[in-house]
Amino acid sequence: MAKKLDVKKAAALSTAIVTGAKVAFEAWDALNKDGRVSDAVKGLGDKLRETTRMRSPQARLLKQLDLIDEYALKAAGDPTAADEATRWLKESTAIREKLPLVEALPGRDGQRKLRHLRQRTTDLLTEVITSGFGPDLPQD
Repeated sequence: MAKKLDVKKAAALSTAIVTGAKVAFEAWDALNKDGRVSDAVKGLGDKLRETTRMRSPQARLLKQLDLIDEYALKAAGDPTAADEATRWLKESTAIREKLPLVEALPGRDGQRKLRHLRQRTTDLLTEVITSGFGPDLPQD
């Protein structure tokens, strides 16, 4: 059975929610003061939307790898992100080099290996998107 909140607890909870929302809003404004972060996220979203329209899984995979490479090369310009960007490029290259081998495998085995490469690419893309590095962040 659920417990009821008394008035003081409800007021404290609503204050915490309002304060948290205000802090989050101020943090977003500080990061996105000239719109570069939101424009970059929108641009990346548009490019990812293009990749989902492709019918061939291999073509989608290559397009995603191209996007990862493009972002990693830009992020490499930031000294704090250079090591991470280099690792992204190496991982992207490794996936790209294995794709022709996987395409040569017949049947279910080839499909299974292609699924594995797509999962690795998705994981890498997620890591790149959530990294916080890159040229799109305001420089102080």
